[in-house]
Amino acid sequence: MPERTEYDDTQAARRLRVQVTALRRAVKEGAAPRPDVRGYLWSRGAVEAIDRAAVRAFERPPARRTEYDAGQAAGRLGVPVTAFRWCVHTTVVPAPDVRGCLWSRAAVEAMDAEAVRAAMPEAPITGGAAADRLAEAVGTPNVPGQAASVTVFAVRRLVDAGLLVELSGNASVSMVHPAQVAEVAGRADLAELLAAAVPVGPDQAAARLGVRRVDWDRLVGLGWIKPAEWRDVKFGAYRGGTVTVPLYLAREVDALPAAHPEVDWPALRAVEKGRRSPLAALSPVVV
Repeated sequence: MPERTEYDDTQAARRLRVQVTALRRAVKEGAAPRPDVRGYLWSRGAVEAIDRAAVRAFERPPARRTEYDAGQAAGRLGVPVTAFRWCVHTTVVPAPDVRGCLWSRAAVEAMDAEAVRAAMPEAPITGGAAADRLAEAVGTPNVPGQAASVTVFAVRRLVDAGLLVELSGNASVSMVHPAQVAEVAGRADLAELLAAAVPVGPDQAAARLGVRRVDWDRLVGLGWIKPAEWRDVKFGAYRGGTVTVPLYLAREVDALPAAHPEVDWPALRAVEKGRRSPLAALSPVVV
């Protein structure tokens, strides 16, 4: 590749390894030559003749960060962000003092990095590993290649219930504290907790209620039930082989008939294919 013979200010600054704003100021103040090619470019010789030290005298130090999110605060302290989030939960680290979600520089500088490390000496485990440990605890181990008895969905519902702390900043990946998982695994009511966290998709939910899928969609449209989460599922070649499917809590699906006695459920279950849904006459919940 031939060597460049003409440089704009960005290219010249990169070759000199200086800030482009500093080069522009140096030119303005006469500390660096003006472009010698067509009034806006420098020749290679002109760039090589520029005094780098003279240009660097115009560089400005980077602005000091004044607000930090969890990842930035953990980076400044030199600790894993998962340990930092755990310490926020256990109050080893104070709650955010800026708009309820950020820490000021003073707050971060006052934090004890060694205390954060000591509070979580173990590495976190994934939601899948937590599900495997909980499955072992209830005597129904997850077997590779077979449908899991306890899934990451159930782990996330335990997070929602406040029994586990989500340590991941990625919505698609769960990370939890192994000691907290062990504590939950020892609960006498673990089987009941997991049974209440069974996920069902739209088709399963409709079948569970004994209604048509179109009627289920109307129930969702009425605002009577909301997905606990959404999951990407591989499905042939449609949209590149992946579709996003809503997942509902089976217990919430089962509770719908009792929660809405205004619906004639036996009649709804008896509606034939192609007939208008009785739910069409109802108004959605206004939030």
